[in-house]
Amino acid sequence: MACMHTAAAAAAASSLRSDADSAAAAAPAPAAAAPPPPPAAAAAAAPAAAAAAAAGGTAIAASAEVAAWLACILQQQQQQQQVYAVMLILLLHQQQQQHHHHHQQQHHHQQQQQQQQQHQQQQQQQQQEEEQQQQQQQQQQQQQQQFCFFYTKNTSSTKRLPAADGDSRLLLFLCCCMQQQQQQQQQQQQQYFIHDKEQQLQQQTAASSSSRSSSSSSRRRSSSIQKK
Repeated sequence: MACMHTAAAAAAASSLRSDADSAAAAAPAPAAAAPPPPPAAAAAAAPAAAAAAAAGGTAIAASAEVAAWLACILQQQQQQQQVYAVMLILLLHQQQQQHHHHHQQQHHHQQQQQQQQQHQQQQQQQQQEEEQQQQQQQQQQQQQQQFCFFYTKNTSSTKRLPAADGDSRLLLFLCCCMQQQQQQQQQQQQQYFIHDKEQQLQQQTAASSSSRSSSSSSRRRSSSIQKK
């Protein structure tokens, strides 16, 4: 009887198990929980995890250092660009000053050339006028000398120049006076010509000295600008 009861209980239990299995098969399967690792595996994985964490920290630190280095390089580049900009501005300013100074030198040189040309033209005009005056005076002197020589030569004969004794004496006196005046005029002209030549030489030396001083001052200015 006991065996029958145990057999019935076993059959009931088996039927219950089969029902439970069928119900479990019909129901959705729950997520399978991962079995806990054995103690030996957990102990072996602990150093690896620590090493991975340390590697991650070093990677983060290295990336921070790289970022700081890049920021420093960018700052240096910006500073260099600022320095280059200042140098460029100074160079442009220096070039402008040199161009302005060169333009002033050219203008001054042109003025000097114009002044020299004007002075030369004035000298040429003066020389031409003096030569014309000298030619006129020489012609007058030649005419007077010819007249006086012709008259003094023919004073004895009254055929060619009929004149009284008083008139002839007066003409002789006038011819002598005219000869003296001509000699004085020649001396004065020579003195005036010498004095004029001396003045021209003085003016030329003064102009050359002024041009030299201006050129030396311009050279000094250009050298001082280049030194700056």
